[in-house]
Amino acid sequence: MLSIGQGFLRHFINIFSASVLTGGALSTFTLSGWFVIPVFAGIYGITNLTMRSIQKFRKRRHSGLTRVEFKHVDEQLKIANQKIAVLNKYYLQVRSMNSFKQLHEIARVSKNIVKLVRAEPAKFFAAESFFYAHLDSAVTLTEKYSLLSRQPVKDSELTIALADTRETLNDLTELLKLDLKQTIASDIETLHLEIDFAKHSQQKRKKELEWRGDDQ
Repeated sequence: MLSIGQGFLRHFINIFSASVLTGGALSTFTLSGWFVIPVFAGIYGITNLTMRSIQKFRKRRHSGLTRVEFKHVDEQLKIANQKIAVLNKYYLQVRSMNSFKQLHEIARVSKNIVKLVRAEPAKFFAAESFFYAHLDSAVTLTEKYSLLSRQPVKDSELTIALADTRETLNDLTELLKLDLKQTIASDIETLHLEIDFAKHSQQKRKKELEWRGDDQ
């Protein structure tokens, strides 16, 4: 659930720390060259686990979730990423440009939801329908559609099946967009509050300036 930036920072600090500590160990103890790599790897592994635990603890505390909730969300994000990888594989296999755009949109919206929840784990509970139902449906339908669309024989039955699947995928895309909207609902509400506060502050400031002008 940690961001890519946090991962890069952690690895940079770990490599630096391991290098310094390994150098210190070599200068303090008489070690042959064969021990340099094991010592470096051991120090790196320990510092990496320690920093990762600290980063996760800070993120969990900031999210306001319990340890169990945070772990559950983390697991669901990993599962969702695996399913999105499947979506990416199948939408690249379709031959129709319209179908490609449709399946690409499904993958794009799904990635956005996962990205939002990764940044703010508490948003998971606003997008439970996505993680527990809609994403599974998207993977299943995309897989079937990709398979059928690549068949060399297109009889009337297959054509009807493809048309029905496209229509269902359109409906599913709208559901995913609703999931996305629900996920950012709290952000929109916060934005409205900030806008209202800014307008109120501006009006208050304007009245203060008008009163000062009248006094003069």
